[in-house]
Amino acid sequence: MDTTVNTRFSRKHPLISSIGVILVFILALNIPSFLLMQFGPSFFLTNGDFVFQGTVEAVGALVAIGMVFALKLGYIWKEKGTDMFSGFVSAGYFIIISLVSLVLTVSSLLSGPQIIPLAPKWKVVVFAVTVLLIGFTEEVFFRGIISNLFYEKHAKDSAGVWTATIYSGFVFGLMHLTNLAGSNPIGVLVQVFNACMMGMALTAVYYRCRNIWALVMVHALVNFCGAFAAGILEGGSLSDTISSYNLWQLLSALPYIAITFVLLRPSKMKKIIERQNLEYVVDETGSSVSSKSSKKSAVVSSILAVVISLVIIVSAIVLYAVTVITSFSVFGRWDGREKFSSVSETFTVDKADTYDIVMRNIFQSSDCSTVLTLYENDVDVFRCTMDGNVQYCVIYPFEEGSEYRFAVDYVSDADTVPKQGSLYYVSIKLMDLDKYE
Repeated sequence: MDTTVNTRFSRKHPLISSIGVILVFILALNIPSFLLMQFGPSFFLTNGDFVFQGTVEAVGALVAIGMVFALKLGYIWKEKGTDMFSGFVSAGYFIIISLVSLVLTVSSLLSGPQIIPLAPKWKVVVFAVTVLLIGFTEEVFFRGIISNLFYEKHAKDSAGVWTATIYSGFVFGLMHLTNLAGSNPIGVLVQVFNACMMGMALTAVYYRCRNIWALVMVHALVNFCGAFAAGILEGGSLSDTISSYNLWQLLSALPYIAITFVLLRPSKMKKIIERQNLEYVVDETGSSVSSKSSKKSAVVSSILAVVISLVIIVSAIVLYAVTVITSFSVFGRWDGREKFSSVSETFTVDKADTYDIVMRNIFQSSDCSTVLTLYENDVDVFRCTMDGNVQYCVIYPFEEGSEYRFAVDYVSDADTVPKQGSLYYVSIKLMDLDKYE
């Protein structure tokens, strides 16, 4: 890999450079989004999220290409460390969980009567193109550019590869802190931690396969499977679900950590290092030899990763303990009855104020609906109907000293009762938002 044509600053200071790249990434998506909303033809604003998002991502893709050439990283288009299939094997976990998600989504859509019509064919095509553009833009920015900046600086030996992987993953994950502007901080922190671990795993995949096109296709597949229902149904939306993330979802980061260690095991380091035209040095026992500076960088990056992870996790737990007054959930599989009802325990609030009621309703059958009722001193004071797979956040004034409880009821005609075994999940959180503002 010829580094003589690379810009000096970006190679000498990859961390600072990566922050600049992220700023360009954010601006590349937000500026065209703002311009479209303010001055764009109504066609882009009235034909669903994917027409709008696809247009924005097209601009982002062009900016990504420009950044690659500006930073003299054009070799990423041609490098083929492995063939496409080998790249898919390295990313096997991401492919498997995406396909499982797709199967579950299709099964859900077929399990009940079709109420929501399919989107026109041209919108389905736009959806497919959009997820491909998202995959291209994000992989070029974060793996093609940022991961390579760290790779060229640090990946001289095994310890250096780990340094580059950790920094790349955490830069990717911490970028998601920008979601604090519009989402529940607890959900954002959970997302950030998982994104850090996922970023390391994706970087490890890239270092192993050195095929950016394989990463683009895998990323596009993940997006396609995750948003499949929204993409093929009329009125499908890219609605924000970050606020619904809960603390248990921190555990979903564990597979990403395991994948990173498997992909970067000692027996695979030789090829990763030699792709930078460097000698893979081993000692008399056959173990990889790393320089003192590489070991120091690896220790520093590891300590930073642990500290940042602990800060994120502890902050999420503390925020949950401080802001969530009470939570109530109903989860299970349909037993064939036409109706169900569940009631929370009675609770009180510390002070009279307005509090957020965050509600999440998930049903496999899109025609299912539930009714959430809030009782104050056994009097019905608030009622909300949730249909299908939705999330709501409403504000309600609670009084100090009053006793409250939630009730969730399913009410429907027998003709629309879900099939026995269908999954349902309803969750409610009462939150004091003032405590993290």
